[in-house]
Amino acid sequence: MKKIVCIWTVLFCALISVRSNEISLKNAIDSAIANNQTIKNQRLLVEYRETLKRAGYTVEQAVLSVDYGQINSVYSDTKMSLTQRYQFPTVYSKQQSLLNEEWNAAILSKDVSIAQLKKTVSDIYHAILILRRKEHILLEADSMYREYVRISRVRLEKGESNILENSFHEIERGSIQMQLQELKNALRIHELQFQLLLNTSQQYTPASIDLEHNSQIFEQSDIALHPLLRQGRQSIEIAKAQQELEQSRFLPDILIGISNHSIQGVGADDVLYPASRRFNSFSIGIGIPHPFGSQSAIIEASKTAVKISEYEYDYALKKHQSELQSALNGRDSVISMMQSMKKMQLPIIEKVRNAANVQYTSGEITYLEWTMAMHQTMTIQTQYLQLLQTYHELTNTINYLQQQ
Repeated sequence: MKKIVCIWTVLFCALISVRSNEISLKNAIDSAIANNQTIKNQRLLVEYRETLKRAGYTVEQAVLSVDYGQINSVYSDTKMSLTQRYQFPTVYSKQQSLLNEEWNAAILSKDVSIAQLKKTVSDIYHAILILRRKEHILLEADSMYREYVRISRVRLEKGESNILENSFHEIERGSIQMQLQELKNALRIHELQFQLLLNTSQQYTPASIDLEHNSQIFEQSDIALHPLLRQGRQSIEIAKAQQELEQSRFLPDILIGISNHSIQGVGADDVLYPASRRFNSFSIGIGIPHPFGSQSAIIEASKTAVKISEYEYDYALKKHQSELQSALNGRDSVISMMQSMKKMQLPIIEKVRNAANVQYTSGEITYLEWTMAMHQTMTIQTQYLQLLQTYHELTNTINYLQQQ
């Protein structure tokens, strides 16, 4: 009695442990977003760009100079000057605009990564659940073939069967076990990928959900609001801001200076001035841009960069529209095929198996006919699961392409 209680306790604890490690799709996505290192780095990049926005009005260093020598006469005089160079105010405003656009681009880059991560997690999540159902089918087949191997051996010992039939049973079961091993390896790889995406210390496994397709109708949304396309438009804005900045550099710089110096000897007013007497002066000047210098080439290159960004955006928009329409059409086609299988083929699988088992046991059909019947039912189930997986992949793709 104590042994039975202990066994049930262990099984109950194991069941509780498994369920405690299960995670819903929404929680899995939230965990992946919170712990993804790339997204963390992109959040830091957003902070970096936000801080850098304050650098738009950076002014060049002031120049302090000291002169000593025969500046005004044979006497040695001293002169101290402080000069500041300013770019034209328009240049600073254009620099600020460029930094603002780069900050917006950093935010969109993070949003693109989040959208792509959601799709990846959803794909892996559903793939694991589909693999589990395939594993269940193969385990049932393995159990069935194991029983028929046992029966075949008994019949062989009684002389009711031959070595060829017995060998066929052994070969078929071996084939099923190989498929089962390959599937378990694939399932393990997907589980490792799932754990890597979640990036948590605790091992999680997808919670079982209803995988059957639903009649969800996707509402038409403005795909131009997708983060990837908004990022493309932002690239255009950055290129334009860069062009405007380069064009503003043709505006003249402004120089302002102040100096303090001595003038020893007799001044213009016929007064003798000693070295201790100081005089102040003020200067102002403008820089003269070179219209035929390298800046002209930089401006032409920036115009080309704007065109490149516009072409890339147009192509990305057309590609996005094509991928979305293709996914919608593909999903409708898959749903149609799944509905057909559920109506015509799936309901008779169990009937075919039971009839084949009864007729084979009674000797009405040969082993070859029984094997063909079993293979056919497994093929139908596998094809349906493959359609189900394709359905979820296309649904995840549509959700991704319509994210805003």
